[in-house]
Amino acid sequence: MKGIMLLVLLSLLSAGCSTTGSVSNLQEKSMEIRPGVTKDEVVEILGMPGDRSFRGAAEAWQYCSTGFSQDKYITVWFLEDVVEGLTTYARAEAFGTCAQTFTSVDWGQAPDNLKMKLTIEDD
Repeated sequence: MKGIMLLVLLSLLSAGCSTTGSVSNLQEKSMEIRPGVTKDEVVEILGMPGDRSFRGAAEAWQYCSTGFSQDKYITVWFLEDVVEGLTTYARAEAFGTCAQTFTSVDWGQAPDNLKMKLTIEDD
């Protein structure tokens, strides 16, 4: 009986630490993402994104990692299938997993070089 209770407890604890993509240490793995990296390389490093948004030739992929006190989010910004930059933020943990609480992409938070290129293309 104690073995079953321990198994249930461990299952509950591990459920509170989920991530999108295929990596458990999202923050550490995101350090491998650099401008110029392709979408395929990002998928190799971080897995498939939990959310995607588009604006013209630009795309934003969101990843998250649920923690005990806060959730961590990473947005990878692409232009024409190549990484332009990466931004991160954290929020107090909400009920459930972070993948259930992605916010709409704020294109104003995109790296300056991407915002400039989008402005030029929009003209």
